[in-house]
Amino acid sequence: MVPLLTLRLIVRQMSLADLDDYLEFHTHREVVSTMGKPPMDREQASRYLEGQGTLSDDTVGCWHGYALECRETSRVIGEIGMYLQVDPPGEADLGFVMHPDFQRQGLTSEAARAFVQYGFQSLGLARITGHCDVGNIPSQSVLLRIGMQLVSEQNGSLEFAIESRPVDTRGFSTGD
Repeated sequence: MVPLLTLRLIVRQMSLADLDDYLEFHTHREVVSTMGKPPMDREQASRYLEGQGTLSDDTVGCWHGYALECRETSRVIGEIGMYLQVDPPGEADLGFVMHPDFQRQGLTSEAARAFVQYGFQSLGLARITGHCDVGNIPSQSVLLRIGMQLVSEQNGSLEFAIESRPVDTRGFSTGD
């Protein structure tokens, strides 16, 4: 993926150079409490970052995680990604995590908007979903803010979705 630039962030492939920043936010107690699984140790995180750094953008059936780098500090402050579905094809599930020191500043929404656009325009996705626990109000807010709609609630989990909008390529006439 070519890095995506937003006003305050660079969304880019991860590398081993990101390990310390990655562990700082992924092992933060506030982040761990929302993940539903134990944090990776240094060795696991190292293998993960190496794998993500070499993964082809269009590989289906796996998670594609990208670094959220603060343009002002060059520090990796979060991760955003998609799980590209095998079935149905053309569908992906969005996920994100942000270091608590950088939450509630609109950064996650900023990254998610750019990343959803990348999914539709560059990957040719038709539908992108997002899931979170009923009690995770900040994630719900991000998903709604980027244009997703709530489509289901099951066992304490919410599913949101957004569909690609077809581009009208017919052209327009001025009537001359």
